[in-house]
Amino acid sequence: MGGAGRRGPADVVALGIGAYSHSSVALAQRTNYLGQNTPDPALMRPLQSGDAARLQALLPEMIPLHYQGPEHEGFEVVKVQTAAEAGVYGEMVENMSGARVAASTFVVQLHFPRLEPSASMLQGQLFMTRTRQGWNVWFRYH
Repeated sequence: MGGAGRRGPADVVALGIGAYSHSSVALAQRTNYLGQNTPDPALMRPLQSGDAARLQALLPEMIPLHYQGPEHEGFEVVKVQTAAEAGVYGEMVENMSGARVAASTFVVQLHFPRLEPSASMLQGQLFMTRTRQGWNVWFRYH
């Protein structure tokens, strides 16, 4: 990392291509082809009416846990969609985890204005599912 807390070009690239996952102890450690932890379908709750709004209300507390640093402050939630509604990101969910997990996954699309003008760095996506223990981020893309 560049001196005194400053990020150099290599650090920015590493942040941009890194894929991080977070799972609670309750999530099975089933691993897909990318080496990320995908949720155990047996522990997931089916999506219900109103889940998108409930998830949206929790995002201001959850997003800073997965996108840290001043460059991610002031983030904007662009979309909260089921995997079935999320186009190419929904296809990623299904390819990575299977149809059963995809049916219970939301894709949260984010915008980070402080990272403009970088086309890839200014966006983020979280794949989230609801389990018996609550909402879990199981994959971070961008």
